[in-house]
Amino acid sequence: MATADTQAPYSLENANGYSILALHPELNDIKWAEIERIGNDLVNKLNADAAPAWLVDLTSLNYMGSAMVALIVRLWKAIKPRNGKMVVVNHNELVNEVLETAGLASVWTIVDTREQGIRRLGFSSKKSAFAAPVAGGGGGAPMLTYIGPIALIIAVGVLAQGALPPALKDPGLLLLLCGALGAVAGFITWKREGGSRKNMAGAVAVAGVLIVCGAGWKMWTDSSAPTSTTPAPASSSTPAAPPQ
Repeated sequence: MATADTQAPYSLENANGYSILALHPELNDIKWAEIERIGNDLVNKLNADAAPAWLVDLTSLNYMGSAMVALIVRLWKAIKPRNGKMVVVNHNELVNEVLETAGLASVWTIVDTREQGIRRLGFSSKKSAFAAPVAGGGGGAPMLTYIGPIALIIAVGVLAQGALPPALKDPGLLLLLCGALGAVAGFITWKREGGSRKNMAGAVAVAGVLIVCGAGWKMWTDSSAPTSTTPAPASSSTPAAPPQ
C-alpha cells in the first residue's frame, strides 16, 4: 500500500517500488533558503533507494519559477548517478514553455498523466491478475507483455511438431488458439505501453494475426479437400486347390 508524506508546498507518496513527488503552486512563493531545505530533504530520501524511480507531478501548476526548476534539476542530477529514473507529469502549456526554454523538455521524459508516467518508470499503475514483478523493482509490468511472446513460441513449437505427442500432430486448432492469444495480448500491450515494449508488442500482435490467418486457411483447405474413396486392395491370396 502506498504511503503519503504530505507537507506543503509539496507532497511525497512512496508507492511499491517508486515515489511520486507532487509540487504545489505554493512552492513558487517561498524563499530560496526554504527551497534549499526542501531539496536537502528530498535528496536524502531518494538516496535511501538503491535505484530510485521518481515521478515528478507538475499537474497542479500553472506556472513554474526558476527556483522550482532548479529544485527538479537537483533531484534529477541526484537520481542519475544512482542508476535511477525520473519521469515528469505535465499538461500545462506555460509550464511546458518554461521547460523548453530551460532546454529540459528534450532531456526529461515528460508525459500527460500519472498512469503513463508510472508505466514509463517500468511499473504497472493497476494491480491485477495480469501483473507480474519487474526486475529491479517492487512494482509490476503487465503479464500480457509476456503472454504474447510465449503464445508465439508455442505456435512455433506446434509448427515444428517434432517434440509434440501424437495427439497434437494436427496443429490447426492449437495454432489458431496460440495465434489469437498472441495477437490479443500483443495489441493490448501495444495500447498500454511505450518505448521498446510498445514496438515488441506491435510485432507480437502482427505475428499473431499472421498465424491466425495461416492456421485458419489451413483448417479451411483441409476441411474442403476431397476425401479419398480408393477401395482397399483385394487380397492376393488364392484358395488352395482341392486334392486330386
